[in-house]
Amino acid sequence: MRKKNHSKSRRKKKPVFSGSYTYAYVLLAAILLLSAFVLTGLEGEGRERTAYTGKDIYGTLYADIEDEDEIEQIKMRKKEQEKNKKNPAVDQMTEGQEKDQTKGQEATSQPGSQEATSQPESQQATSQPESQQATSQPESQQASSQADNPDPDQPVEQPDSYEIHLLLDSGQVLDGNGLLKKEICDLFNVKKDYKSFALAYYETADRLFNQEGWINRIRMREDKPKKDYKITFKKRYPVAGEDVNAAMSQARSEGFDKADQDWESQVEWNYSSMVLSFSAEASGATEGLQTMDQLALEDALAMLRENMPEKEQNWKSPLWGLNTLQTAGEAGPVRFKRYTGRFQDAELDIEVWTLTDPDGISSHYITELSFKEKDYNKAAGIRKALIEDLKVQGLLLEQDGLKTQHILDLYFPLN
Repeated sequence: MRKKNHSKSRRKKKPVFSGSYTYAYVLLAAILLLSAFVLTGLEGEGRERTAYTGKDIYGTLYADIEDEDEIEQIKMRKKEQEKNKKNPAVDQMTEGQEKDQTKGQEATSQPGSQEATSQPESQQATSQPESQQATSQPESQQASSQADNPDPDQPVEQPDSYEIHLLLDSGQVLDGNGLLKKEICDLFNVKKDYKSFALAYYETADRLFNQEGWINRIRMREDKPKKDYKITFKKRYPVAGEDVNAAMSQARSEGFDKADQDWESQVEWNYSSMVLSFSAEASGATEGLQTMDQLALEDALAMLRENMPEKEQNWKSPLWGLNTLQTAGEAGPVRFKRYTGRFQDAELDIEVWTLTDPDGISSHYITELSFKEKDYNKAAGIRKALIEDLKVQGLLLEQDGLKTQHILDLYFPLN
């Protein structure tokens, strides 16, 4: 009986999962399950490797990231990058935009309006008309586009200057002595003093020079007769429809090279027409002569022959200009007064020309306002404002001056 009682009182063994051991086993099991889950995920996703480390991107880049949402975001970005490598047209697009692109590709066979709606903005810009593209461009891009495409009226190759010529109504602006009225001087800030000039044109009876667009002129300042004569040789090209580019191209094809510094190019801009001209100048000694009337025709022709440029000399044939000059006569002398004034920031010349009528007794006046500018846009802007102002004042004659042609008609009338 005692032995039996002893076996009953023996201490029972503790369960395996009791006490602190239980927590250890649970933690170990959790770690094993988590490891199995991660390994399963890696096998499903594939073991991708980076070009710059040669290690698993998941093991390398995710090792220090505890936030599972952040890991998922990185994975999604990686997927998108891989897709974009295969199709660059959808670079930096979200999944929703990729769907839009797919719809846009399906719509390529549909009308243009539907295609533009489903295409990405960058693709729409290439298929839209230029006017619509300009509307959707950022302001900085629009400004750049405008800079690359200047004013269509502005010549591609600029002349050295623009000279605007406008005729004034002599009856409105001149007094009984052929001088500018005080109110006109006040209107344009004109100085009371003026300069006196006289000039003459040299042409044949049948106007051979003028037919080829050439003008030969000698001018002197009679209020300062000790100054030299100014000799001008000018070739003129009519500008059809204000197309300066076409006239400039013709001049270049006929030998007026841009690199030739002996010739100054100018657009003479009248009220309703333009003329492109190339001028070369020289000077001759007055040798004590006081007026243009004292310059003999033989002496004038000698100065022209001595200074005539080669272009005019050999225009139609060798020595054409010199040979033509042998039969030339004088159209003039014609006198004019030059006043100076201002309009806006342009310096004005107002010239009053006195022309003798064919009867040789009576005379009439031509009053012309002019200014020069090197820039086309500035010249055009001032010209527009000046014309509007002159119309308001009732001073503008809405016609071209063409003084040279008028003088030739007086002295060398064509039958």
